[in-house]
Amino acid sequence: MKVWYIPAVYNAMSPEAEQVSTTSRLGRHYLALQNPRGIERAIAALRDGLVAYGVHYGEHFEDCEVGRDSFLGKAWLDLARAYLALLNGPTGRLDCGSLDGEVRHWARKFGFTDEEADQL
Repeated sequence: MKVWYIPAVYNAMSPEAEQVSTTSRLGRHYLALQNPRGIERAIAALRDGLVAYGVHYGEHFEDCEVGRDSFLGKAWLDLARAYLALLNGPTGRLDCGSLDGEVRHWARKFGFTDEEADQL
């Protein structure tokens, strides 16, 4: 699995991110993910934790996704919902719309249904 959107965990950025102006909204967003400060650190850490858990769950339980686990999958969704709720508060330079879409994308990648991801 290619991991592009979690630079703090995997120290990788999407190819598109390298071409974004640092003065644009998305440019500031990518900078905040690379070098978070203040409240951005907490939001980035939660984001990285959600994604890292899903990735490492799949590595630990070979060929299984957290979205297929009836107990831990529910816990992951609960944590994702709490994370999304926190995006309604202060987030610094982070773009909350991008983060919201990203979590729903990862939910699908981790084996949750489209309906589960949409209802986060």
